[in-house]
Amino acid sequence: MKILVISNFYPPFHIGGYEIGCQEAVEGLRLRGHPVKVLTSNYGITTDRNLDDNVYRKLKLHKTSKTDRVGIFIDLFLIEIHNHWILQRLISKFKPDLVYVWNLVPTSVSLLFRLQKLKVPIFYFVFDHWLSKWKEDLWYKILDSHALGKKDKLCNIFAYPFLKLTGFFINDPPLFLGSNVQFASQYLKNCSLEAGQTVKDSMIIPWGLKIERYPYTPKIHCFLKLLYVGQLVQHKGVHTAIKALQVLVQQSQYESMTLTIVGGTTVPSYEEYLKELVVSLGLNDRVHFQGFIDRESLISTYKEHDILLFPSTWEEPFGITLLEGMALGLPIVCTNNGGSKEIVKDGYNSLIFPSENHYQCAERIMQLINNPSLSIKMTATARIDIEEKFNLNTTLDRIENSLSKGIKNTPLIKSSN
Repeated sequence: MKILVISNFYPPFHIGGYEIGCQEAVEGLRLRGHPVKVLTSNYGITTDRNLDDNVYRKLKLHKTSKTDRVGIFIDLFLIEIHNHWILQRLISKFKPDLVYVWNLVPTSVSLLFRLQKLKVPIFYFVFDHWLSKWKEDLWYKILDSHALGKKDKLCNIFAYPFLKLTGFFINDPPLFLGSNVQFASQYLKNCSLEAGQTVKDSMIIPWGLKIERYPYTPKIHCFLKLLYVGQLVQHKGVHTAIKALQVLVQQSQYESMTLTIVGGTTVPSYEEYLKELVVSLGLNDRVHFQGFIDRESLISTYKEHDILLFPSTWEEPFGITLLEGMALGLPIVCTNNGGSKEIVKDGYNSLIFPSENHYQCAERIMQLINNPSLSIKMTATARIDIEEKFNLNTTLDRIENSLSKGIKNTPLIKSSN
């Protein structure tokens, strides 16, 4: 199969696990003999030099410095035209058998409608909430006929010859999904169903890890080095981990405990808040911010620590960090919101505490320290779960089979001209 993958971000210029998963899928499909090209955004690009001849970093992100409606319209319209031209050119040159979409926020969701008009089979791997919330796309919201007043609708009618160049307009067909969507968790599928999307027949394909990359090393020494891995944004609950540490170090047996925080941020104000919180709680020598580190360094960092904290406060779509910690033998203290419930189970492969409750987070950490046999039992069970349920080879098998069968069964999309 000739496959064109579309992703908003793609390593080495990425912000989370979604894009890393995309890269692993691309590499895995290539190793299985499928020609795969990637179309992604120019995020992080500072030179015209292409890093990979099979990765086209040409899409522009939706952004504008304008505040007036006309200025915003013009900025987004120019971005839309550029992105549609790039897609059309690559489709004509590569002639893919299918397009495999991973995430389009904040690029042009309208590209999906362009692909429908071109009658190219579209498949999706959904790792977060973007598909259930695609109508929040800036360009779509400007042109949404249900949200426009009479004056704006009249303007759109006069602008129709220009707007036909993009995928959004009143006469466009609905977004076709059907059975061509692969969700990383049942939770994400439920979100799309609740949003009224036609994904009843879609598949659940949990993500997996390259097992050989994660050697299992159960922790049998004292548990004094805590670790957080993830984005530094409020809904990840990093502040809960810091406050839990403050509860622990007030007790003499835990006064030498430390917390390492690994990850970058798209919200600098929250990172600044975290650093101020550390100072205000007197934890300057106990909390270490490492920032963003590459994948190989990250695996080494996991091995250097004793307990992984996953204090997320939002409805997690899935949770690759949980898988990595489980695979490497780290006992895990975590919340279980959203898709996380499909990975962790209290007392079985992790210890769970309520969101935002740093006191109970601290209590679960103490429970691990005071019961080493529980830690050994949970980490062994967690590793078995990874090998049996979250193995990348199994994930790729299911993806490959889904795409192959889907091409044969996908009806041609009727376009509206």
